[in-house]
Amino acid sequence: MRFTCGLLASSVVTILLAVGANFGHDGRMDLSSWTWMLLPLLAYVIGIAIALLLLYAVIRVGVARGLRDHQLWMERNRPQGPNFDPNGTRRF
Repeated sequence: MRFTCGLLASSVVTILLAVGANFGHDGRMDLSSWTWMLLPLLAYVIGIAIALLLLYAVIRVGVARGLRDHQLWMERNRPQGPNFDPNGTRRF
């Protein structure tokens, strides 16, 4: 969390410095100045999106493998209640 807050703070500082340094002689910013100003914020947002997608993929694979292993375990170790007959017939 500290790393994320640090990246956000550094992006904000970079934007503020870019705003102060990139005003033209008429007080307006041109398109390339805006591009360079917003580039750290854009990189930050893209990095967070990629990290969230990777986290989602890891969790999804883990859950799928866990469910598969549980299914195989249940097939090997079926619960045997009072109606269980080793010959395969059920008594009701």
